[in-house]
Amino acid sequence: MNPCVSVIIPVYNRFGKAQRAINSVANQTYDNIQLIIVDDNSEGEIEEHISIDSQKLSDTSIYKHSKNRGANAARNTGIDEAYGDYLAFLDSDDEWEETKISKQVENISSSEAEFSYTWVKQVDESNKYNSMNAPRVHGNATKNLINGNVIGTFSSVMVQHGVIKMAGKPNESLPLWQDWEWFLRLSRCTDFTGVKEPLTIRHNEGEQISDNFEVKRDEAYPQMLDCLKEFTSEGSERKEAIANLDYSLGYSALSSHRYPEARKWIARAIRKDPTVAKYYIYLLCSSSHYPLLQKCKRSLVRIINN
Repeated sequence: MNPCVSVIIPVYNRFGKAQRAINSVANQTYDNIQLIIVDDNSEGEIEEHISIDSQKLSDTSIYKHSKNRGANAARNTGIDEAYGDYLAFLDSDDEWEETKISKQVENISSSEAEFSYTWVKQVDESNKYNSMNAPRVHGNATKNLINGNVIGTFSSVMVQHGVIKMAGKPNESLPLWQDWEWFLRLSRCTDFTGVKEPLTIRHNEGEQISDNFEVKRDEAYPQMLDCLKEFTSEGSERKEAIANLDYSLGYSALSSHRYPEARKWIARAIRKDPTVAKYYIYLLCSSSHYPLLQKCKRSLVRIINN
């Protein structure tokens, strides 16, 4: 029998999108799946809004938090209930291609790594292709991860169960950059490998928590700063890592149309590491013209990839 894969879907409202995610699990070509749905205290009863194909997903459990505790708390509830050899995570507004699990199990089985990720296809609210996250990190990923989340989203990863016990569960106190911080800890415990196909589809639809710039600046940034100091040695390595963190915060400000804040943080990144060309490019783009430039970039990406 194939090894069991426990799939964890945290849900908070947005039941229609959660149904799409559940359907993509039901349509997997893999045949040994434990599905765990964790409702983080949504409004209303989730069972009244979603349906489960019991023939395809015979081993399904639904848990509900008595209060809203955040996505990582929901993931951790799922981890506590999982018994699979591998754990895979799927955000409720994302979905998978039907071969995602089978190809990742094969990917891990044929390597010495115990962490696998896929490329991620980004689409907008009209289901139009925006961009492709195609990381190419294999083996020891720590040095790559200290300079940014080169892996992507929780929805693309599969991890051997025992590795999570070694690295610890996702950090519930971190409101943003949750995936990045956890991937760093996991990278201490295992090598990484990847499936070079866009088997994860990420839907950028409407407001997301990652759009909350103030929370990222005031709560997440100090925690990530401490994390990077733990993972880096003093000197150029740490300066480069913190420069990228400053740039990441500046990019978030830019995406939120907070242009003075964007210029402030990207300029800080340049002062720490003046060798990175993209910092200067985004500093020059930090104005009210940015949305137009972003649209042009997306149009160009669509043309190239069609």
